[in-house]
Amino acid sequence: EAMTFESFKYHYDQIKPRRIILSGLGEPLLNHDIFKMSSYAGENGSVVNLPSNFTLAGKYLDQIHGSGISQIKVSIDAANRDTYQKIRGVDEFDEIVDAIKTLNHLKIAAGLRKPAIRFNFAVQDENIEELVDFVDLSHRLKVNTIYFQYLEFVGIEDRKPKLVDKLK
Repeated sequence: EAMTFESFKYHYDQIKPRRIILSGLGEPLLNHDIFKMSSYAGENGSVVNLPSNFTLAGKYLDQIHGSGISQIKVSIDAANRDTYQKIRGVDEFDEIVDAIKTLNHLKIAAGLRKPAIRFNFAVQDENIEELVDFVDLSHRLKVNTIYFQYLEFVGIEDRKPKLVDKLK
């Protein structure tokens, strides 16, 4: 069951954290109180981070934009639609890209820099060959930060020559 705003406020007020990550089990945007929580934490001086797969973001862009969130960590793991679908099992890559573009337009129109966008990229067999393309995509989308994490280590040395050639 999702945490309610009242429960969040009770615990938050006792701790008053300088930084807070609003996550738990599952997608945070499914919690109907997530924006009340992020606004409250932001108004009370916390740096607020929100990890998300960003598949629901299109519905909530106005709320994300004005909610006190300092950084959104978008788990995307791909530089293109086909790879995203292969890894994630759903065809929502274009919707995520469109939501990021729209969020950036909202920030520019309001003269705001937040929320910053960080891409989380789990490096694995299906996407290791597109690391350079992913950096290019991130640059085009004005993503502030990229975080690469190896999902598996087995066999990565075998691909190193191909990767080095691609980086040249």
